[in-house]
Amino acid sequence: MSRKKLLIIMSIIAAVTLAFGLIVSGISKNRKAANGLDVQSLKEVFVDSLQEKDETAEDIIPSPSLTPAPMTTPAPKETQKPVRTPSPTLDLDSMPTISPVSTAVPSASPTPEAAGKTDNPSGPSITITDVSYPPEKLTINNVADLTGRISCDRGTLSEVIGKIMSGDSVIQKCVYNPNTIGFSLAGTVNADLHFASLEEGSYTYIVTVTATDGSSVSTVDIISFPFKVVSATDIASDKSSEAGSEYIAKKTSDTDNAAICWNYLIDKFNNPYAAAGIMSNIAAESSFNPDAGNSSFLSINSYGICQWSSERKTALKKYADSKGESTSSLNVQLSYMYYELETSYPSLKTYLENATSASDAAVEFCTKYEQSSSTGTRGSAAKTYLDKYAAP
Repeated sequence: MSRKKLLIIMSIIAAVTLAFGLIVSGISKNRKAANGLDVQSLKEVFVDSLQEKDETAEDIIPSPSLTPAPMTTPAPKETQKPVRTPSPTLDLDSMPTISPVSTAVPSASPTPEAAGKTDNPSGPSITITDVSYPPEKLTINNVADLTGRISCDRGTLSEVIGKIMSGDSVIQKCVYNPNTIGFSLAGTVNADLHFASLEEGSYTYIVTVTATDGSSVSTVDIISFPFKVVSATDIASDKSSEAGSEYIAKKTSDTDNAAICWNYLIDKFNNPYAAAGIMSNIAAESSFNPDAGNSSFLSINSYGICQWSSERKTALKKYADSKGESTSSLNVQLSYMYYELETSYPSLKTYLENATSASDAAVEFCTKYEQSSSTGTRGSAAKTYLDKYAAP
């Protein structure tokens, strides 16, 4: 055998050996896959492994005489996409009709036509406490001591106007824009309205307040008080008309708070002038309301029919506790007032027991017991109680 033929035979043997090794290696690496391969698939493996030698599978493995059944190649598996459930279509015609809920919507706050002429009930509530007025009859060249604490329940006080009117004419006016929830007339309106400069005549003292909470506005004349400026002669004639009548110390059958006060004072003093003088002070301080003072004994305000404050208010509480009664009891407060007159103001008590003028008794009680620098209308108002309860 020639050398050339020997090389060819050895090449063929090497090729077959290499092919067989590749088959065994492939089967061992993926036995599961090889189990499903047919002859055609093995041929493809051989082709891949022999391409480097530029040999074909036909050169190595001849095609079999039997044509194998075609292999069904499984369709590539599609990626499963999430199924979106379509929104159900609403059949509006088949739905029941739902009646709308009626919601009351407040109407817009009315705009005041003019300051002091409109009070908006849906707006902030405006109140005043601890108020005093000029005398109903103010002696010419005299001053008036004005007090009062204005507040609103929500929002702020945007404007406060103090005025002295004569008919429709504005004689004096002062304007403030506090923008706070509270405002004091002392040191403001009291300082800027000059009653001593007024001539004799009829006037009206007005305080107009506007409050806003951002969505509604309230405007109200919180004070509208008529008064007169008169001569000293007129004041003297009032006293003489009181002295010309003989008033009687008698009780009333009425049952309101004013009547209860009157009957208590007649029991204690047996003097209609003293009773009338004290009555005019109680009326000015509290309108006979024993719970006057923001309806709270614990507030910083004065309290009760005589508007006790500070240590005197504390003493009232101790006095009521000692009696086992409430501080808001009218009878307890009357009893405490008389107790103070006996223990702290004995000279005033003696004066009242011997009073012959209700107006003088009112002024004396105001300046000494109430310790007020302004008597207001208390002197002239005292005669009202004389006429009501003590007329012959």
